[in-house]
Amino acid sequence: MKVPTSYKILGFSLIETLISLTILSCTLLSMAYIQGQALHTSTATRFQYTALQLADNAYESLLAGNNEAGSQLDAEAQKQLPEGKGEAHSDNNHLVIKVQWVNNQIEFII
Repeated sequence: MKVPTSYKILGFSLIETLISLTILSCTLLSMAYIQGQALHTSTATRFQYTALQLADNAYESLLAGNNEAGSQLDAEAQKQLPEGKGEAHSDNNHLVIKVQWVNNQIEFII
């Protein structure tokens, strides 16, 4: 039987639907990856900022003549940073301040 030409076929074919779903899946996966990277970067930046603040506090304590600045820095680094360690001391007219955490380190020799 011959189908009249006046009827139009409506809807999507299976291949069109599969292509659309593939494009949508790739887009959503890319967005999830970017979100994960942003979260990682945000966390790393927060730890760096915290380490700089701790180092600045230790610097001010050393300038004020506080002999306990190193132990205070270490205690605060352990509280606020993952696997945090800190040391601060005066060495031959130099101030040495070091803050370490997971796989990062900030060191100042002034």
